[in-house]
Amino acid sequence: MEADSGVSKQLLQRASQLEREIHIATKEKRHSQVASLRTTLRSHYEQLILSHYNVAVKQDIELCLWQQCFYKAIQEYRERVRRAAQATAKNQTRSAKEEQQKLCRSFRGFLESSTEFYHQLVQKLQTYYDLDLGHLFSSDDPLVQQYTSCHRCFVILGDLARYHRDLINDPAQKNWAQAAVHYQKAIKLWPDNGHPHNQLAVLCAYKDDEFRTLYHYYRALMSKIPFNTARDNINALFEKNRSRFSGETKSSRKERMEPKKQKLMDFFMIFVRLHGILVSRTSLNIFCSLLQNASELFGKLFLEDIFSEIVLTQMMVVNILTLTYVFETDETTKTYAHAANSSEAKNLAVSLALAFFNNLLGLCAELDDTRLEYADSSYSFSILLHFSRVLSCSFFPKNHLYEISLFLFRFRFWLFFFLFF
Repeated sequence: MEADSGVSKQLLQRASQLEREIHIATKEKRHSQVASLRTTLRSHYEQLILSHYNVAVKQDIELCLWQQCFYKAIQEYRERVRRAAQATAKNQTRSAKEEQQKLCRSFRGFLESSTEFYHQLVQKLQTYYDLDLGHLFSSDDPLVQQYTSCHRCFVILGDLARYHRDLINDPAQKNWAQAAVHYQKAIKLWPDNGHPHNQLAVLCAYKDDEFRTLYHYYRALMSKIPFNTARDNINALFEKNRSRFSGETKSSRKERMEPKKQKLMDFFMIFVRLHGILVSRTSLNIFCSLLQNASELFGKLFLEDIFSEIVLTQMMVVNILTLTYVFETDETTKTYAHAANSSEAKNLAVSLALAFFNNLLGLCAELDDTRLEYADSSYSFSILLHFSRVLSCSFFPKNHLYEISLFLFRFRFWLFFFLFF
């Protein structure tokens, strides 16, 4: 044990020395030496993680490994690629384009080697500790720390795939499917952690998919282990949506795509705007008219079979999470304007959730037997039942209007259940 402690101490001291050398070489722009030093430092960190795991956990070596050996290098590459792109745009010479291409090839090679390193690290952890990475682990598992390490690796692998976005003319520049696969692996392994949902939201934001961006940011923030940065990300999304909504309504927009897709985009823009109003507690005066427009558009799109079951479920989850967010947000952190509008926002949040659930139930009841794919799913039933339980939570106000609305919703729900299940 004493000898083992001595080895880990030497590795930590050498790692600290390498970090200082990297800092000096980076300032002096000795890029090749920096790359060599980082490779050596990476080896030391890996040895600590695999052979002295408890020491590595105590010293937060996994974070040091990512930041010192990979993330800082990625940030440097991204900045150099950005400057090279600007130079190429300004000076359309052959040499400028070749320099940009050379830099992108180098960056791509670094991302690929980094991806290979983390794949191997996961495999080594899995083999050494006999980990089952095919399903979630429990918090009382004796190897919980090792499973957590693999979870971090999956998130990092997703990030490495996502960074191909910064490469010029790269086949994977706008294809983030592989990044999503790694984030989903992280969610499957540890669903209580909100970090991978935040990263999935970033991917959705790249595609201007505001609805799924909101869904994943909410999942990140409302997880048992929340990713708190998602709170600022949600606010930024709502502000972007507000500006876009204002611009769309003021302009006489021409149709830019197939009509059904355009109507779906219009619906989700309004849907996200409704939730932004509730969370920000501003523009509450336009909420009811927007909700009516959204309900009408929702009905038309539903009867046209535009929505998949997963999208309908995600919509209801967003409604539930907005209810929870609005009612549980700490009022002491809000401004006077927020506090003054708090009661109205809560009532409107309940109205929004009830409206969409009642609309869905009513629309399902109108479908003929061949189109009851939504009614046939136990998945849909479970989310509806869960919503009914959420509405009866103690933090909701028990005024008469609310009780009547809840009764009517439950009546319609169970009537529909006994008719079609």
